[in-house]
Amino acid sequence: MCFVNKLDRTGADFYFCVNSIIERLGAKPAVLYLPIGVEGGFKGLVDLVENRAIIWLEESLGAKFEYQDIPADMVEKAAKYRNDLIELAVEQDDEAMEAR
Repeated sequence: MCFVNKLDRTGADFYFCVNSIIERLGAKPAVLYLPIGVEGGFKGLVDLVENRAIIWLEESLGAKFEYQDIPADMVEKAAKYRNDLIELAVEQDDEAMEAR
């Protein structure tokens, strides 16, 4: 299990971290969340299981949040990663694989 932290920091790159796991470890990560924004513009996550955005309310410093639709500029990327997650999950269960 990997947790990518500090995505609000200068130079943070979530997708570089995911690709490093694939290239260096030869692993197939089950990505559950995608970041919305980078560095100073980091404002929330796309939850790929629930297929919705989680946006933190700035005045609460992340203690409060709201669910929203996935931002329009992330819909395709979220759909790709969600499909990859579903494929990885059903590969673990023959019955689910046949149903897919």
